[in-house]
Amino acid sequence: MWLRSSLLEEVGFPKHGFTTRAGGVSEGAYASWNFSTSTGDRADAVEENLRLLASRLEVQREQIRSVTQIHSDRVVLCEEAEQPTANEQADALLSFVSGLVVGVKTADCVPLLLAERKSRAVAAIHAGWRGVVSEIAVRVIERLRARVSSPDIFVAIGPHISAEVFQVGDEVAAHFAEAARPDPSAEGRHLVDLRGALVAQLERAGVPREQIDHVHGCTVSDVSSRFFSHRASGGRCGRMFNFIAGER
Repeated sequence: MWLRSSLLEEVGFPKHGFTTRAGGVSEGAYASWNFSTSTGDRADAVEENLRLLASRLEVQREQIRSVTQIHSDRVVLCEEAEQPTANEQADALLSFVSGLVVGVKTADCVPLLLAERKSRAVAAIHAGWRGVVSEIAVRVIERLRARVSSPDIFVAIGPHISAEVFQVGDEVAAHFAEAARPDPSAEGRHLVDLRGALVAQLERAGVPREQIDHVHGCTVSDVSSRFFSHRASGGRCGRMFNFIAGER
């Protein structure tokens, strides 16, 4: 149903995961555990998939929070249990509310789950290439540091389009001087390592390398069996949900 980070478990955040496409009620191109209506799935099927997630996590459906993702560097701060977020346009949620489950949807972009050990704050981050360029993960850490002195941060990076297949043109590659290389199979094209770029940003922001975990999986290469992929499907597919709860 979902993949987990051994690092987040070890530091006391067991309620987290990167879902796969198996385990829900959606059909066709969205089969079966899809968490978004943005590409055409039925709203009732998506809502049932969210109820299934809540049941398996042993939380109420109302405890699960997400945002309307726009490939930005905007962070929504969750400070109240009843705070609505679904209509907020952003790409990360940072929560200080015990028991609240925050999550982002992906189907090639990079999901990051962040946990701060002292305050028990958690964050879910959606980073496409635009989000990496705008350093959305760093923006989350900045917001966290404004509230927590000397935070002890742990990050798990989940399945996404891998550096072996993320082919881009010159305009995108120009943003990744240290994380792009020529694609030997296609003249004038480049391969970009989004995970490598994010790790470099996290380290510059003060997160030690040993406190960054990698939950491996390529959404494009594994699309037939485990993941949804926007690129591999031509745009008509579901979305995984990448979630974490902070519990005191």
